[in-house]
Amino acid sequence: MVEMDKHAAKLLYTSLFWDALLKLALLIQRIYEVKTATDTQSIYTAVGQLYMHSAGAPDIEKWMVLPGPEENEQLIHCLNTLNISVLWYQIEGESCNFELNK
Repeated sequence: MVEMDKHAAKLLYTSLFWDALLKLALLIQRIYEVKTATDTQSIYTAVGQLYMHSAGAPDIEKWMVLPGPEENEQLIHCLNTLNISVLWYQIEGESCNFELNK
């Protein structure tokens, strides 16, 4: 799936290999790994996927999209140390709300 924003400069891609990535001027700017749980296996898998898919391109922003928000300072500290940003989501009825990590 490819979606173009209103300025037609940024493209959001999804595929079998990554959950989402943001491309600007034909360069990948940001990759997202979306998980439906915050258990250890899900977090470790997401970290590995983010680093495997950005190998050789250290300037790509890495984002983990997780259900929450969750009060887990150790997790947040660890992800910050790895330069992984967190976007929390909550599904309420038919809507999905997002919150950046504080």
